[in-house]
Amino acid sequence: MKKYKLLFFSIFIGTICFAQQEPLTTMFWNNYSINNPAATGIYNTYYAASTSRIQWTNINGKPITQSVLFDYNLDKINSGIGLNYTFDQIGFEKSNKINFNYSYHLKLKKERALNAGLSFGYEKLILNYEEFVTISVNDPLIPLSANYNFFNIGVGFLFKMPHLLVGVSATQLNERKELFYNKSRHIYFCTIGNINLTKNIEIKPGIYYRAVDGKSLLESNIRFAFNKKYWAGVSYRIQNSICFMAGLDIKEKYRISYAYDHFTNNPINFGATHELGLVVMLR
Repeated sequence: MKKYKLLFFSIFIGTICFAQQEPLTTMFWNNYSINNPAATGIYNTYYAASTSRIQWTNINGKPITQSVLFDYNLDKINSGIGLNYTFDQIGFEKSNKINFNYSYHLKLKKERALNAGLSFGYEKLILNYEEFVTISVNDPLIPLSANYNFFNIGVGFLFKMPHLLVGVSATQLNERKELFYNKSRHIYFCTIGNINLTKNIEIKPGIYYRAVDGKSLLESNIRFAFNKKYWAGVSYRIQNSICFMAGLDIKEKYRISYAYDHFTNNPINFGATHELGLVVMLR
């Protein structure tokens, strides 16, 4: 198992660190305002969501992400406010992050809106190097642990039409470099469409792009919704994974959704990745 663990961290540090410093989720539309504050308050008066994700179940120190958010629409002043919390763990790294979001909604003609948002947050990061397998366990150059406190700033813009949403955002704008850890800026671009094929069938295509430190991850997805209640879809991350998902919307107020990710570039069997989403939307 130690060989697996060492290989896991080698791959993590060398290839996917950019995607994991800010947690990656498959059903990003459930908690989109975490990465784009301009999306705060765009759906309903009250919007609450919870996401739980376990990645690579065969690996010790597997990535685990849990997040909760609450958004509130202040329609009288064309604004939205929100609060979100994220716990993220991968290997010897554990992070607790809380953010406050504000967005202003500039209403345009024909049910269109241009939103701008800001987020301010605090993060507690703990690195426990004792859990990392090294060639020399007693290497004096490697500290046993490290704690960091970060204040994070994010910004986002979003253009919303009846059948299309386009957003761009950046998190961790105030980059910070430490001796053993760099906090890097993340850039996001997102589109989500909604096409009515028939009275009871909708197609929801989307594109999500993430970039950090010169590396990027692009995915495209498509969902099919039936009777505004049942939906299923598939997503493909280029040279990374293919994801299958399904969900149930109850009275357009409650949503239960599940996603399964199959990674296509793993050199060994890291195991399955599961994601569960719960959403409450009330007016």
